[in-house]
Amino acid sequence: MFLSFLDLSNNLLSGSLPDCWATKRMINFLNLSNNNLSGGIPSSFGNLLTLEALYLRTNALVGELSMTLSSCIRLRFLDLGENKLSGVIPEWIGEKLSELYVLVLGSNRLHGRFPLQVCWLNNLQVLDLSNNRLSGSIPRCFGNFTAMARRSFGDDMTSNVLSSGKTSSEEDYFQDNALVKWKGKERSFERSGLQLLTSIDLSRNSLSEELPDEITSLYDLASLNVSNNKLHGEIPKAIGRLKSIQSLDLSRNEFSRRIPSSLVEITSLGYLDLSNNNLSGRIPTGTQLQSFNDTSYGGNPQLCGPPLSPRRGPLPVVEKKDVGEDDDDFWESYIGMGVGALVSVLCLYSVCI
Repeated sequence: MFLSFLDLSNNLLSGSLPDCWATKRMINFLNLSNNNLSGGIPSSFGNLLTLEALYLRTNALVGELSMTLSSCIRLRFLDLGENKLSGVIPEWIGEKLSELYVLVLGSNRLHGRFPLQVCWLNNLQVLDLSNNRLSGSIPRCFGNFTAMARRSFGDDMTSNVLSSGKTSSEEDYFQDNALVKWKGKERSFERSGLQLLTSIDLSRNSLSEELPDEITSLYDLASLNVSNNKLHGEIPKAIGRLKSIQSLDLSRNEFSRRIPSSLVEITSLGYLDLSNNNLSGRIPTGTQLQSFNDTSYGGNPQLCGPPLSPRRGPLPVVEKKDVGEDDDDFWESYIGMGVGALVSVLCLYSVCI
C-alpha cells in the first residue's frame, strides 16, 4: 500500500513545509492550499516523480520557484497562486513541464519578462499570471497555445490527473479545480468546467507595448483579461476571430483609436470591459455591443455612440453689454464664439461617423 492522494487543504497548518518527500515517491495528488504555510518549496519535492497535481495556493510561501519542481515532469496541474513567491518565471516551466494544462502563478511577487519557453506548453488551457510585477511585452508566441486554438485532445482532459489506476471513489473525491477570474469575478471551476474552460489572465502587471495579433488565433479562448497594464496601440483588428470568447477585459490600459468593427461578430460575449483607455470614434453597431452598460466603455473621452449618453458641452456664456459705441466689438466677439462652437460640433461629428 502506498500513499497516492494527500489533501490537507483548508486547515490552520503553519510553519515551513517539511523536507521529507523523498519517501513519498508515489503521490499523484498533493493539496496543501489554504493554510498558513511559510518558507520555501522544499527540494525533496523533486522526488515526487509521479506527481500530477500540486496545489499550494493561498499560503505564505516565499523565495523563487524552486528548480526542484522541474523533475516533476508528469505535472499537469500546478497552482501556486496567492503566495509571496518572488523572482522571475523560470524557463524550465516550459522546457520540462510539457504536460501542464493548468498553470496558476497569480498574486505573487514575480517580476521580469515572459520567458519564450512558456509558449512551448501546447496543452495549456488555463494560464493565470495576474497580480504580479511582470513587465515587457506579451510574446507573439502566445499563438502557440494550440489547446486554446482547437480542442483536438477532446475527452482526454476529463480524466486529467486521475487517470492512472484510481478507484471510482477516489476519482469522485479528488477532482481538479481552479479559481479563475471569470466575467469580473473570481469563480471556482471543477473538472467538468475545466474541460471546457480556456482562459488567459495577465491582469494587474506592468506589461507594455501592443496586444499581439497572434492572440486572435486562439479560436477556442473563452476568457481574456489583460486589464490594469500599460498596453497601448490599437486593439487587434481581427479580435472578432475569437468566436468562443465569453469574457473580454481590456480595461485600464492605453489602447487608442477605434474599437475594431470585427468585435460585433462575437455572439458569445457575456462580459466586456473596454473602460479607461484612449479609444475614440463611434462604438461599432451590433446587438450585443449595445446591450452592455455604459460602464463597459467609460473613461474614453473621445468615444461616442450607444450605449454611451450623448455628450453635451457647455453653452457659450456672453456677458450682457449695453449696445453703444462699442457695438462692432460686441458683435465680433459674439460671432467669434458662435463659430468656435460650430467648429467643435463639426469636429465631434467627424469623430463619430
